[in-house]
Amino acid sequence: MKMDTTIEFGGPTDASPLTASVRSELGMGQHYTDRDHPVVRRAVELAVSLESPRILELGSGRGLVAMALVDESRATVTATEINQEGLDVLGQGIDGQQGIDIRIFDASQPIPDDLREVYDMVVAKDVLPFIPPEGVRMFLRNISDALKPNGLTLLTGPLVDTRLFNEAAPFSNPNGNFSRLLSPEAQIFVQTTVPSLNFVSPDFLERELEIAGLTMTAHEAFGRENGWLMAIAAKVEFPGEA
Repeated sequence: MKMDTTIEFGGPTDASPLTASVRSELGMGQHYTDRDHPVVRRAVELAVSLESPRILELGSGRGLVAMALVDESRATVTATEINQEGLDVLGQGIDGQQGIDIRIFDASQPIPDDLREVYDMVVAKDVLPFIPPEGVRMFLRNISDALKPNGLTLLTGPLVDTRLFNEAAPFSNPNGNFSRLLSPEAQIFVQTTVPSLNFVSPDFLERELEIAGLTMTAHEAFGRENGWLMAIAAKVEFPGEA
């Protein structure tokens, strides 16, 4: 059955960035205020299926997902943001919540050695769309490098073949047709100051995850008239691998 992937522009027009250097959503994930959001619920479901998991969250925003993970499972979470301004907002959001450590990390840059192969799960809610096009493969490689063998990741991004994608402008970039320039109206809709956005299709994401050493195990459309993709992948060890 073909999904309805029509997206209508809309949303707040009076939002402003907390700081010009915060490259994620305006308001640090302000539209994720509901713990019943499908991404939050799916992240908690995955965490509960694991035994006392260590979880890395990339682009934690105000910390809603991290807090839900700690409150509703036996998880400990490393919550990251891209710069000090974002980290300060994250710290205010979690307000000293036990079980959450926070640190600066740009997910498009190589992952620090102390974060390698120590996590049972990586959550990246709407981080992939905002990665610089040339950093997409590094971003997915970072997820793989952070995971223990058989670890899981949950990540999301906007789908191709939507109005948002079709009305954006193609340009020459390392991520090919999957990165497009946003109009000012589209930037307001997505709540970002980033000039371009990375879009995904299930086939594209499955291929890129495989290059990074991850196997996509499930995916589904959700949100804003099914214009976003939520995917789960695993770092699967194959026979003969060390």
